[in-house]
Amino acid sequence: MSGGTRTYVGIAVIALLALGIVALPEGQNVADLVTGLLSATFLSVLAISAARLYRARSEWFAELPDRHRGLLYGAVAVALLSIVGTARFGELGFAGILLEVLILMACAGAAFWVWRESRRFAY
Repeated sequence: MSGGTRTYVGIAVIALLALGIVALPEGQNVADLVTGLLSATFLSVLAISAARLYRARSEWFAELPDRHRGLLYGAVAVALLSIVGTARFGELGFAGILLEVLILMACAGAAFWVWRESRRFAY
């Protein structure tokens, strides 16, 4: 099957799924189920990736000074709590979404800073 044909088949499958969601009497429930499954799958993949990263780089984590390791673990914990509380942030409207994005950016900045500091004196 050529690349163009696969694209058309993919579009057709998505269109049929969308038609089923719109045409079925319980279409909204099906859409909610699919959204929940996709969210759970995404978070599971993130968790598995984080566990594999930690296992692969455990020596690097152990060599970090206590201050840097604490900052990194704290940033990861705050990011996880922010992701878990996404619905609560959404209830606050635009300000809540902006706050969550700023929190996640601060966590990413802290993780980047720890990584940069660990590479500063590496040979």
